[in-house]
Parts: sequence; C-alpha cells; structure tokens
Amino acid sequence: MGRRCHTRTPGIQYILRSTEYINPSHPSYLPRTALQKILTNAQSCLHHHPSTFSASNHRPHKVFELPTPHPPHSPPTMPPPPHPPESAFTFLAQGALIQEFNVAGHNIVLGFPEASFYKTHNAPYFGETIGRTTNRIRDAKLHNLNGQTYRLATNDGPNCLHGGSQGWGKKDFEGPKPVNRHGKEGVEFRYVSKHMEEGYPGTVECKVWYMGSMEDGKTVLEVEYQVTFIGDECNETVVGVTNHRYAPPPSFPFL
Repeated sequence: MGRRCHTRTPGIQYILRSTEYINPSHPSYLPRTALQKILTNAQSCLHHHPSTFSASNHRPHKVFELPTPHPPHSPPTMPPPPHPPESAFTFLAQGALIQEFNVAGHNIVLGFPEASFYKTHNAPYFGETIGRTTNRIRDAKLHNLNGQTYRLATNDGPNCLHGGSQGWGKKDFEGPKPVNRHGKEGVEFRYVSKHMEEGYPGTVECKVWYMGSMEDGKTVLEVEYQVTFIGDECNETVVGVTNHRYAPPPSFPFL
C-alpha cells in the first residue's frame, strides 16, 4: 500500500484500506540468486553472534492450517497428513509478521527459527508489517503537512527507511485474534501508533488481517490492512503499509 496523505474532515473518521494476495505462482517473486544472497547474509549475521543461540522456548503465537486436498481417487475419510502440515501459516505478534508460509509441506518464506532472533537480527525485515510508511523518505522530512515540516527518525543515512528504526515491524501488535473474515479462517492483529512516534504526526490505529484459503489447488494467503486516523492532535498525516516478505519464484519444484 503506497504512501498517502490522510486529511481529516471534522466529524468523520478516516479509514484507509488495502488488500493484497500472496500467491507463490506470481512472477514478481525474487530470483533464486537474490534469495540466496539474503539468506547467506542473515546466516552470517547469526554466525557472528553465537551468544544468541540459546535454549529459547519462544513459540509462534498462532498457526492455522488449511485442509489438504485429497489425491485423486482417495477416500474422503483419508487420515490427515503428518506434521508439518501441507498448508499452514505461522505469525508473530512482533510486526504482525509472517514467520512461516507452508506450501506442500515446505516453508517458502525466509525467516528465523526462534521469535527472539527477530528482535536482534532482523535487518532484512523478514516478514514484517512495514509502517508507518514504506521505503525511504528523503532527508527524513515531511514537508507542508499541517502547515509545517516534520523531522522523522533517521535509520538509512540521512533518510527515514520503513518508518524509522522503531517502525511498525519492530512493534508488538495485539493479537493474534482468531477471526472469520469474508468467509475465510484467519487472524487479526492491531497496533495503535501514537502521535509523534518516530516523528510522525497524528495517532492512527492499524489492523492487519491474514486469511488463508485454497484456490484451484493453490495455497493463497490474503492480507488486508486498515489504518484509521483516531487522534485529534492534527488534521493530516501520512501512511503507507505493506508486508516485507521474501519468497522463492514459481520455478521452485514444490510450487
């Protein structure tokens, strides 16, 4: 969801919604070489910090599974497949992030095995919900907003990247809350971003929904964002939300 300016009209609650579909067959997925480079860098980061490898008992906050299609001519009473499930998703409250997206029993998104690593080593933003804005804001300045210029947190040289060093991907969301949305099983996460957090004006509430389904035999994860301008500190702010996942191209054999 691209960056947009929210302008408040008195007496009206402003809501911005965006929906995206994660389909592993889409040609926009990263080439294999790019994925290998990212994964190698992440592994190197962990290798140089061996003290982080502890007997952590951190567990994902929520996993939900999709029904596995029966092979042709198989009886409907066929027992469920052994774990790991053929199609399942794992999410963490930090950044409402995607930790696992299983297709045919394979996790197709890059990430870490322990929740604690996302706190200390997630420079690649694996699976995070990015906000309050995406990409870079030059010189970390918002001009001509509420009649003034706002100075944002810098974390990419003189620029503000992905909402700042403590953007939404680094925040603990409320959730997951099991939901049935648009007739699909899913989970909901919620986060309230306060006025002037990382330099952004106005208090906004972000909700993220993940809904899993099978479409034509393919595992599909639908992501829906809703950002509501709930504060009264100012009349304008900016918002841009997306998910920073890494996944393989459709040439992978199990896609």
